[in-house]
Amino acid sequence: MIKVEHQIEIEASPEEVFDLLADHTEFPKWHPFIEEAGLYDKKPIRPGSKGFAKGKFKGRVIENDIVYERFDRPKFVIGDITFGNVIATISNEFVSIPKGTRVIYRVEVKLEGLMQLSEPFIKSGLSEQVKETLKVLNEYITENK
Repeated sequence: MIKVEHQIEIEASPEEVFDLLADHTEFPKWHPFIEEAGLYDKKPIRPGSKGFAKGKFKGRVIENDIVYERFDRPKFVIGDITFGNVIATISNEFVSIPKGTRVIYRVEVKLEGLMQLSEPFIKSGLSEQVKETLKVLNEYITENK
């Protein structure tokens, strides 16, 4: 099991940050690795809502589906992402701080079979991708206030 966690402080309210991170249809606006995203279900997004995204990881095009498992605006959102036989759980926690919001971004990836041999390589790449994503999210929010 791969576990990655990174945090960032963003000068925006938890509601603002939640609304961008909880609605993956907004990802192409700010997420550096997502090119396209949409919903199979109608908005508003709620537990059980299903969507899709297309992006890149380590130069490879990845298409995935997401199921929103749980969320509580503006405190947290949790979703399961599947691509091929890989399942990842992404959880974002939003903590109010005096300067805005601390975002705690967690990813857990379960690999099976021979894919387990590539865990160190995937974990390193995923960790760098999460750091870059949070950096770009912060820049996007700052520039669009």
